[in-house]
Amino acid sequence: MSRIYKTDMCDDELSGSESSCDRTTEGCKKERCRCRDGKDGKDGRDGKNGLRGPKGDTGERGQKGEKGEPGERGPRGEKGECNCDHDNESDKCKRTHACECNECECKKVILNFSEYASCKTGPQNSKLIYKISNYFILMVYGFKLDDAHECHSPCQLFVKHNSAKPHKSGLGCVDNECNEITSKRFVQIDLGDFVRQRSLKCMDPRIRLSGIKKYEQVSIYGSNVFGELGKRIYTYVNNSENCENNEHNTQETIIPSYNTTNLTKTGDLYLYGTQPYRYISITACNGGILLHSLIFYISE
Repeated sequence: MSRIYKTDMCDDELSGSESSCDRTTEGCKKERCRCRDGKDGKDGRDGKNGLRGPKGDTGERGQKGEKGEPGERGPRGEKGECNCDHDNESDKCKRTHACECNECECKKVILNFSEYASCKTGPQNSKLIYKISNYFILMVYGFKLDDAHECHSPCQLFVKHNSAKPHKSGLGCVDNECNEITSKRFVQIDLGDFVRQRSLKCMDPRIRLSGIKKYEQVSIYGSNVFGELGKRIYTYVNNSENCENNEHNTQETIIPSYNTTNLTKTGDLYLYGTQPYRYISITACNGGILLHSLIFYISE
């Protein structure tokens, strides 16, 4: 029985020529015919998409990226308020903002009564004269008081200097062993020359009192009459538990009646008017205190 080769094309190996071989031809033998693959058929249509798979796990956090380029410069801010002061050592004007400031035209001068060049430690006359940097003259007087605070007479002033404890230095009166300002003594400051030259563009003058021990009370009076105690305009009581501490042993404030910034009903301008008291007097209600220093801001 003859074999039937199912092929599209056969090669005649003997003659080297190609001849068609019918699928039912019995004459095409294996020895003489070599089968060749037929042409590929056309691609079939794409199948439908499969179902969406489940969400995968979140990957690990990537490495930090490089620093980006600086952003553009922002708009210029509004002009700030001026805050000027003088350095205690150099009197050089310091500015916290780049702006013009009237206070920077004022010089800060500190009168330390225990370190004034012409006054040595110990008893002084009943009147002392201080020349403040060729700007004005300051006068200080010592007075005795009776129990009713009505009669008074001159008394010697006393300069105390304690380099180890500066808060125990200052100007007092010749009295008992302490030589301080007591309830029977008062020190009066004549600020008349300063009043004539002070400027509103400068900061208000300040006064510092020292040697204020626990529960001791200080009173400041104002008057326009020489030698009179006048009206009490300031009171301070030391209620601190640590009276050996410099901060608690001293008290600093704007000289009463000289405050030009408080415009409320409790301010000096409302209470005393535009003209401050010429004479400022300091006394103690109990114990003994000292007049440490005065701070002035003078227009240059």
